Amino acid sequence: MSIKLKLSIILSFLFIFNLVSAEALEVGFIDNFRYSQESIFAGEDIRVYGTLQNNSGFDLQGIIHFYDNEKFIGDFTFFVADGRIIEIWTDWQPSEGEHNLEAKISSIKKLEIAKNPQNIELEENILITEKQNIDIDTDKDGIGNKDDLDDDNDGFSDKQEIENGTDSLVFDESVLETEDTEQSTGTDSENSVTKTKITGDLFENVKDVTNITLEKSKELTEKTKNFLEEHKEVIDDEIEKDKKIELAQKELEESSSDDSELSEETEDGLNFYTASIIDAVPSMKEMYSFFLGVLIYILNSWWILLGIICFVLWFLLRSIKNKLTLRRF
Repeated sequence: MSIKLKLSIILSFLFIFNLVSAEALEVGFIDNFRYSQESIFAGEDIRVYGTLQNNSGFDLQGIIHFYDNEKFIGDFTFFVADGRIIEIWTDWQPSEGEHNLEAKISSIKKLEIAKNPQNIELEENILITEKQNIDIDTDKDGIGNKDDLDDDNDGFSDKQEIENGTDSLVFDESVLETEDTEQSTGTDSENSVTKTKITGDLFENVKDVTNITLEKSKELTEKTKNFLEEHKEVIDDEIEKDKKIELAQKELEESSSDDSELSEETEDGLNFYTASIIDAVPSMKEMYSFFLGVLIYILNSWWILLGIICFVLWFLLRSIKNKLTLRRF
């Protein structure tokens, strides 16, 4: 026996022992393909998914090839542990028509701890197949041309365009311009009515709020004025009583003895000047009564009150503005 023949026999035995029988290999696809979107149309980029399960009792490594009508479209290298499920996928851009998708394990290896990978001979193909009928969506409205009554979405149905002799896949802009004119006219009219209604409602609301505010202001002003008038009457009565008491005291002082008056005349020389100044200064009650009278006069004059309110608001706003300006620096 020649050396070449012996080497061939040895290599054959090694190759045979390095293979694992497919009968003991429990690995396969679960369910059918899944896709990155529900509706699939020609020319779109789609991702095709599959699910692979390994119950072989050991880890596996392999390559899955994807085909479309027996034409190779992509592959996926996988590693799957024993008792695990993994997702496999490839990208696909279908054309219009019938498609027979297929995912098939082309090579597979057994992976064991501290051992070299062992090739597994597959006695039968492990694959998943599925048929898809791909339609075209000309107007990109999510409805295929087979189910879409107006493929180009120009307002004319496919039936009308066939009867008119026009192309149902070519958009007719004249229809859109007519629709836009009608819609714009209707929209402008609706917007005008809406704006008029909103303006009217806003005016009525402002009017109602203004009337309520004026009524409340008048009511509050009237109550305040009545209170001040009553309070002023009480103060004026007290001032009148004080004047009567002061007048009685002066009469008593004038009826005193002339001797006491003469003896005090020298001392009162300075007191007379001081007393005249004090008498010229109004008492607190008189000043308070005057202040109440001014407030009552202002409340009786609406324009004066409004002017004072505006002045106060202007002063407050100016003060706030000055403070903000100073903070910037």
